[in-house]
Amino acid sequence: MLIKKTTHYEQPIIVMLDSREKKHNERMYTLYRKAIENHRTNLKGFDGNEFSPTLNFVDSTFTFGVQLADFVAGALWRGVEQNDKTYSKKLKEKFPTTDSGKFIGYSYIVCK
Repeated sequence: MLIKKTTHYEQPIIVMLDSREKKHNERMYTLYRKAIENHRTNLKGFDGNEFSPTLNFVDSTFTFGVQLADFVAGALWRGVEQNDKTYSKKLKEKFPTTDSGKFIGYSYIVCK
């Protein structure tokens, strides 16, 4: 979790994923549990103290935050997969930058 700005949260971070078929959900849950259990070797700062041990599957149709994440990911992926940058260019303008226009941290990376 490279984009975390702090490691001190009052409550664990709750992770939500768009629910799909049972096999996919089970695989995502297994990977999430392994990441939490092996955080020292895999993902620095990713552990059960900061992240809820439960992975929450939701229907993005009724969950605004997940729906928004789907939209952003879809727009960026469309730019890569179909070389259609119509929507990713519009989103790019909204990502945080320094005064010189350089993207801050991992907010946006231009793939070449």
